[in-house]
Amino acid sequence: ESREAMAAHAYEALVVLHDDGVLPLTGQDVLYVGPDTVFQDPGSTWINIVDQTMADALRRHEPSVEDVLWTMVPNPASMVDEALTLIELLGSDVLVIGTLQGRFSLEQQQVVAWLLDSVEMPVVHVILGVPFDYLQTRDRVAAAVAVMGSRSVMVEAAADVLYGLSEARGTMLYDL
Repeated sequence: ESREAMAAHAYEALVVLHDDGVLPLTGQDVLYVGPDTVFQDPGSTWINIVDQTMADALRRHEPSVEDVLWTMVPNPASMVDEALTLIELLGSDVLVIGTLQGRFSLEQQQVVAWLLDSVEMPVVHVILGVPFDYLQTRDRVAAAVAVMGSRSVMVEAAADVLYGLSEARGTMLYDL
């Protein structure tokens, strides 16, 4: 019962900040770039451990989702090189980039900027923490979703929204 209540709350917290028509992701080959299950929150420097990644949640809907994940703090050069190699090898249709408190992380900002400068495909920005990371990408991505958390119930709800199985019902209390 509490898991159901948490899931209901998760949909109330999710906000689709914009979508140029790339969503839902159904039928598209997706590459996800973002945090692994162990990462450092750049805002607090706390170490976070979660039981699944956003990529894991996406794979609940499409098992072929590939990922490039960082543990603790991203290494921008190697992550971007790996992502671009996979995009070429796999023929990905959509790049989904997850950030978590990226406004406090020059490394995350660099990964996002380099990927946006390097790809010619739709990019979906999944903001796993507070939505201020959207300020870096708002004019450069095909869609953006503010998830407001990285725990399993939140990323599962976000995956449901990204694949069109549910609607985000949250609202922003301020303009970004």
